[in-house]
Amino acid sequence: MNNVCSYSIQLLCHKPGVADPIFITLMNEDVKEIKDLACLGLRHEKQIELLQKVQDEILKIQSPHICNETQTCPKCSSKLQRKGYKKSEFSSVFTDHKVPVPQKRCPNCKWQHTPTIRSEFGTSMHPDLAKLQCEIGAEHSYRSAQKILDLQSFKPRRVNNHERILQVVHSVGENITKTKLLESTEEVEPAQELIMQIDGGHIKDKSPDNRSFEAMASVVYKQENIEYSEKGSRGKLISKHCAASALSDKQSYMFNSTLVAAKKEGLHKDTWVTAICDGASNCWAIVEKLSPYCRGITKILDWFHISMKFQNISLSTLDKIILEKARRHLWRGNTEFALVRLSQLVKNLNNIKLIKKVRKLIAYITNNKANIVDYRQRKNKGLVFTSHLAGSTVESLINQRCKGKQHMRWTRDGAHLILQIRAFIASNDWATDWQNKVHGAMGI
Repeated sequence: MNNVCSYSIQLLCHKPGVADPIFITLMNEDVKEIKDLACLGLRHEKQIELLQKVQDEILKIQSPHICNETQTCPKCSSKLQRKGYKKSEFSSVFTDHKVPVPQKRCPNCKWQHTPTIRSEFGTSMHPDLAKLQCEIGAEHSYRSAQKILDLQSFKPRRVNNHERILQVVHSVGENITKTKLLESTEEVEPAQELIMQIDGGHIKDKSPDNRSFEAMASVVYKQENIEYSEKGSRGKLISKHCAASALSDKQSYMFNSTLVAAKKEGLHKDTWVTAICDGASNCWAIVEKLSPYCRGITKILDWFHISMKFQNISLSTLDKIILEKARRHLWRGNTEFALVRLSQLVKNLNNIKLIKKVRKLIAYITNNKANIVDYRQRKNKGLVFTSHLAGSTVESLINQRCKGKQHMRWTRDGAHLILQIRAFIASNDWATDWQNKVHGAMGI
């Protein structure tokens, strides 16, 4: 194969005290005949190699300026003298480096100052890498996150070990937990109406003595922030704030973080809240606690959960007709008519298991009678009546990460910390405030 031409990649550097720029050759490559798309540009391995060289050269220029604050000896106050460099580990987003950090020595008492990247900055990991680890670790299992990050870097890296990723996720999750309730909401414009969805999900417990524990999640948003690609399509939230908790603290953190999320969306004493829940008492309890902070609350039993309970009952054709009539009565908000139909269905059935299911449905409707509305009317008016319109709270925040695989088991603390990152990413906060959360967790 004949060479067509060659090219050289150079880095233009401006070193302190040097007037003229310096060109550093990083890569010389031959351009060969282009037979397929893979020949265009640099391959993944070459891109990482180039990035490694660029970073190394930049770090050489930056390294003399590390730890310039220490100029005098803390023991005898003499002026310190330079005493060479010591290489210190530093992990950037895709590459690892040995940074030459300057050492200093006192000419009188011989005191030595030997700083490292970690001792100076609290960590040897770039915050952008910690951010990436949080994002991928919040979406995938820690071992899968390790594989993904190593694939991006084109090689295994110690800094991307699954245990290191877990540590970073937990540290950032702890920082979010500590600072969540202190976040300012003073500059938020008051909202006339807010929609709130609260739900819960059970997560398998890591302890062999316990089967599972409950985690809760909430989403707060404005009606106008539901975007529809076309009429009748499932809505997509373009702006929202989320809260989540797996703590066993009598819902204290869950309520307070939900309150902060609502205030960030504009909750005010003149705001009307529409709350959608699946009927669980702990979810309604959080809603009730919000009463002093708003003008009033419309409570709605989630139509999505009602529909799922009807779908879970398999009947013969004739009995299905009765069940469907009951569902239609509920759709129009006619609870009493629906209960009559379901009672009729119980009398028609002979199967004990089916009778139990229908009776459970009757109890569910009876217990939540006060929160069943005219769903058809709300739909015709373009009003929210179900969590399914904007995506299930639990499905997006809890189930996708914590229950995606049946063998996955968690501690309460571990699940809670990752839920803080997932809720923060799902909210409007991560894009603008991730640095404060990551830097605070890393002690930067």
